[in-house]
Amino acid sequence: MENGSDSRLTECRVGGLIEGLEYQFRVKACNIAGASEASEPTWSAVALDPCDEPTDLSVEDVSTGEVTLSYTAPKYNGGHRLSGYDIEYRKHPGKIWQKSNYTSVQELVYTVKELIDGCTYDFRVIAKNTAGGISKPSVAVVDVEVKEIYIPANVAMDQTLLNGITIRNGQEISLTAKITGKPTPKVTWSHGNDDIKESDFVKVINTHSTTELIIKDSKLKNSGEYTCSVSNHYGTKHIACKVFVLDKPGPVGSIQRQSGRA
Repeated sequence: MENGSDSRLTECRVGGLIEGLEYQFRVKACNIAGASEASEPTWSAVALDPCDEPTDLSVEDVSTGEVTLSYTAPKYNGGHRLSGYDIEYRKHPGKIWQKSNYTSVQELVYTVKELIDGCTYDFRVIAKNTAGGISKPSVAVVDVEVKEIYIPANVAMDQTLLNGITIRNGQEISLTAKITGKPTPKVTWSHGNDDIKESDFVKVINTHSTTELIIKDSKLKNSGEYTCSVSNHYGTKHIACKVFVLDKPGPVGSIQRQSGRA
């Protein structure tokens, strides 16, 4: 080896390189009689400072054929902007890691799909930067069994909403509730005994974990009790809060003069 030492392995880590410079490498075989001719040189490679590996890899959700993972960005990006992540998985009892994504993942949450129900998997994440630097794999999460998990529907609100809210006429009403359950619950909002329907002034925004009711340009008629109901095949829950809309008093009626002494 040109670095002044011999190796009995078929791989070698070369140190002392200068970041940003291109290098080529070649190998000679040696025995007690001497060294062979050098191999053909490798393609040119730029020396790069590697970025740190992602951290805090965890399983957010497991369902039929899918596992959703979350992770934290590397503390050090290798001096270049991060370009994305590769997510790898390994099916037990195999030893070979396979890449799940076809293009670089930009988010810090990713769902691995097309897994086999009843099988167990390990998962890990690799970070990449714009200079071509690649991190070591993250600490893997292991022994994750793929199966459907059933959770009864549930709903919750902040105590400030449960205590009731008061707003002025014309202000926006915004009510948010947290929802849980698998399969994802169906959500219904009602005002008094009437189900709420969306319009130009009324919107319902649902995500996998929250639901928000927005009423623009509120009126006195929007006062009352609002109920959020959630349901799936395994349960139904309701939660309610009261909204008070205040308005200035209307005009005073006709004034009548009563006779009397000054």
